[in-house]
Amino acid sequence: MRHKWADLIHLWAEGDEIQHTHILSQDDIGWIDSKVNPMWDSEFLQFRVKPKEPEWHENIPEHGVLCWVSDMEKSHESVIDLIIKFVGDSSYKFRGINSAWFFAKPLTNKEIEEFKR
Repeated sequence: MRHKWADLIHLWAEGDEIQHTHILSQDDIGWIDSKVNPMWDSEFLQFRVKPKEPEWHENIPEHGVLCWVSDMEKSHESVIDLIIKFVGDSSYKFRGINSAWFFAKPLTNKEIEEFKR
């Protein structure tokens, strides 16, 4: 007989992160990371692959994202632009206010604070 969690066990063995249910109260069931061997035989737990956070460019807010941009990924000549759109099927996937870019990386909060001074 095939194990109830066989598909998830395989994904876990291949490196996917697994979460299991955690009952906080009768009305509040949450998910926590399974840091070690998940207890696959538990009758009381549910399991899932940990959802991946979307890439920053998959959910660009209406006001855009301040980014370091360049025409090459490993460029020492990056400039800052406000990225307002991502076009996945183009060589220059990141659309800024005035130009399209090959590479874009959001500024960190620390970098933004430094520029505000």
